[in-house]
Amino acid sequence: MEIKDVKRIYDEVCAEFRRKIPLVIDDSQGTAYFNWDVVGFPRKFAKKSENFVRNVLRHEHGHKAIFPQDPEVGIVVEYIGKFLGFSKPWIFANIIADMIVDSTNIKIFGEKYLRFLEESLSNVRSETESVLSIMGGYYRKVAEELGLKTTLPYNNIGNTIYYIMNDAESSLYKKIIEIGRLLKMHSTLEEPVYVHLIIHKCMDGMRVNPADVARILIKKGIPIDDVFDEDTFTRSWSSWGDIKIVDNPVVIEYIKMMIVAKYMEMKNAYGYNEKMETVPSDWELGDEIESLDVISTISSFGIVIPGIYSLKNVESYLGFESGGENPDDALIVLDCSGSMQGMKFERARESAYVIARKTYEAGRKVGLIPFGSDVPENLVIKPTRDIYSILNMLARLLPTSGTNLYNALHYAKGIEGRPTIYVFTDAYTGEIDGCMNVLKQIKGKVIIFLVNDRIDHANEWVLRAGVKVIQITPEGLIRRVWNET
Repeated sequence: MEIKDVKRIYDEVCAEFRRKIPLVIDDSQGTAYFNWDVVGFPRKFAKKSENFVRNVLRHEHGHKAIFPQDPEVGIVVEYIGKFLGFSKPWIFANIIADMIVDSTNIKIFGEKYLRFLEESLSNVRSETESVLSIMGGYYRKVAEELGLKTTLPYNNIGNTIYYIMNDAESSLYKKIIEIGRLLKMHSTLEEPVYVHLIIHKCMDGMRVNPADVARILIKKGIPIDDVFDEDTFTRSWSSWGDIKIVDNPVVIEYIKMMIVAKYMEMKNAYGYNEKMETVPSDWELGDEIESLDVISTISSFGIVIPGIYSLKNVESYLGFESGGENPDDALIVLDCSGSMQGMKFERARESAYVIARKTYEAGRKVGLIPFGSDVPENLVIKPTRDIYSILNMLARLLPTSGTNLYNALHYAKGIEGRPTIYVFTDAYTGEIDGCMNVLKQIKGKVIIFLVNDRIDHANEWVLRAGVKVIQITPEGLIRRVWNET
């Protein structure tokens, strides 16, 4: 086959996928490859059949048209491979991408693409645990379900991967995690000798940063639970007392970014009040005569000498303040009980950061007391100027435990100073008398945000507590907190 024929076939493939990517005829590579900017085709492949050449090009082009489609998705998949413990996570990402592209191409192009896969995997044996055997078994099952005959050997793990891929209840990334766990268990995942191995040059050797992965998920609108779920080991957590703490760095970074983004959204919408003050400055020759402040000058110097003893008043910019000033330190008491799960906790966490950030910007300290059935003292942050430690802890908390509001209030009472205490709870407590008594003993100001999906079902005891109580649904919580602080 002439090189011009390869180029003609490639133009036809580009037309099939309705997008053009530059083609490079490459003498240096042993196999075809895709690296986002170009599709690479080794000159020696021109000796192959037209069907083989066409489908090699379909495969490589498919990484742009089908999966992963852009480098950022590849980075997320590579991070999953790294998190699962693969020594070469980029190879894991390549294999996942190959399986998705090949199975989709079998569905699109049928037997001709299947014959190409059979030729590529002609040396693969049945029931071995090599990566190629597993992939071949997966393609066999895809072909069988489409009613296509194939010589690809059966493989039990490949069969299982087929059912994982076709689980309508699971997100793509959860499927990838489950497949990764299978591959980790049954294969060493060395680089396969595969004639159309995708070469992700953009990923090979990259240092995958958890913050970058989190940023990509947010940018693409992918919920964190579509990737890492607290019901699986992949959203790893540990326990302090009866409160669960997230350990997965991507989950932590994701939640932190979402919390800060919500704060900035509120500040942009409601919080910018330009703050100026009038201060004296030197009046100099050349200034407008109307700006000379004769009274201030005489009061200060007893004489007016332009350029020497003379003053003018100017407005000095002091930046922006968000909402009203908070003259007190703040102490946030956050209910981490199981009944707070879902939107209640998400909104409470965001609202807690609003208080923390506004208190910090007012030059004051802020503390945090998470509580469940008890107060785990090693999770308490006493009033500090370290706003990062507050944000980091807020992002790590998981609502899973029981409720002991009395212990939390009692602990808050013992904090030095007279901070304003902000309590976020859904108020399901059996310690009514105890809570009432400890609230009466607290010297500083207390505001309870009673967060309930239906405020008419809220416990009424808080209304008798002698403190400011705000009953509110989760949807309205953060705006109300913004206005109260």
